[in-house]
Amino acid sequence: MHRAAAAPDCGTEERQYSMRVRNLRRVSAVFAGTLGLAVSSLAIAATPASAQTVITCNGTGTVTWSPDLTSTVRSIDWSGQITYTGCHGIGLDGDHTYPVSMTSSGTETLSCNDLDGTGFSGSGTVTWSDGTTSHVTDTEISSDEINGEGSGEFNHTIEDGSHYVGADIVHVERDTSGGCPQSSQTFSLTLTLVAA
Repeated sequence: MHRAAAAPDCGTEERQYSMRVRNLRRVSAVFAGTLGLAVSSLAIAATPASAQTVITCNGTGTVTWSPDLTSTVRSIDWSGQITYTGCHGIGLDGDHTYPVSMTSSGTETLSCNDLDGTGFSGSGTVTWSDGTTSHVTDTEISSDEINGEGSGEFNHTIEDGSHYVGADIVHVERDTSGGCPQSSQTFSLTLTLVAA
């Protein structure tokens, strides 16, 4: 005796189809979320860290020229000595070390009435509060001299040592003595140590 085949249960098939669609949607949502997170992570990793100021100081210094700075534009040798005071900033919270002094020397083409000297180059040594030292390379950002008085902005890149290698020490200097001709000059400054 043959039994008649049971009629298909349309409700069951529809439920199974709906469950498959829901599962596919869930998988798609999870995949999309994971992909979005991965893309966001890549974007964050690709964003370069911005430079930040980690130490600021005040300071005083003396620069000496040889031959003397005169009204004639010429190539001269210079040397400078700087002492820093009142240093503070987030760098002291982490590294607990700050600059106490710097000596530098180099050459520049300049006169005591030159709004912007040329050919500035130099190098020097910064001494830290823990007694260690670092070599720096000096470059000029801007400068001006009128009758031996003026201001300047200089960058000193830290080349080696135990602290802030690769960071820049930026001096904004203001002459506090003038005259023409002159063999030396005193100045005040503000220091900003900028690390990447």
